[in-house]
Amino acid sequence: MENHEFINSETFLEKLACLFYAIGMADKNFISEEKKKIVDMVEMGNFEDMKVEKAKEIIYSTLRELIARDEKSEQAFNVFKKFYQANKTSFSQDLKREIMISCQEIVDANQSKSKSEVILITKLSMLFQS
Repeated sequence: MENHEFINSETFLEKLACLFYAIGMADKNFISEEKKKIVDMVEMGNFEDMKVEKAKEIIYSTLRELIARDEKSEQAFNVFKKFYQANKTSFSQDLKREIMISCQEIVDANQSKSKSEVILITKLSMLFQS
């Protein structure tokens, strides 16, 4: 599957939403600034080759489901981790960099970084290096 097709696949977008949710919920408080940052990133097309309208629909829907279920951050992160490990070759260095930057932007949306957010960003970085 080409990278363009991969990042526009429903599965990738759902798992990316899980990761964004995990980052936002790392401190057990998914604040409105973090949610707004996710909305801004998706609407501005932070990811090269991503079809914005499709991405918005799938990411927002997935986030709403995770919030409604009160999913734990670690569980949502593990969903992304499992997906990444099964599809490692589809994650280019550029895509991994874009994901790291986006996750850092979510953390930065909250004026004070929590220890749990820093730990989760570190886990993501280590996952991408494995």
